[in-house]
Amino acid sequence: MESKEREVINMYDDWIRMKQRNLSLQPYFEENKIENVAIYGMNKLGYTLLEELKLCGIMVKYGIDKTLAGKAFELPVKDLNEEWENIDAVIIAAFQYYDEVYSVIRAKLPHVKVIPLDIMIKRVLLEDER
Repeated sequence: MESKEREVINMYDDWIRMKQRNLSLQPYFEENKIENVAIYGMNKLGYTLLEELKLCGIMVKYGIDKTLAGKAFELPVKDLNEEWENIDAVIIAAFQYYDEVYSVIRAKLPHVKVIPLDIMIKRVLLEDER
């Protein structure tokens, strides 16, 4: 199995364990003072994250996706080359491409937190184990 596929499977496994423990992403956002976000990668995983963030009361301002930009969606989806509104963080749902998009995001919004979804979920699980 390819490395990127394995990473996605491992992330889903962690997310399921998080849900089985009745844990939420909400405390992570509260502790880091994050209220308004964008999601990079609006595929199935990005959409699942969008639904999860709604449950947490986190405002998702827009999605970012080079292949889905401008398509009908329940929130605006922007391209990497478009202007982006000010937000607190970009959550990288397509976390396997983190290295490729990190510098692009930093160049556009140097003050925002850039958080890979898999790392955020791991931190929630680690906090629970303490």
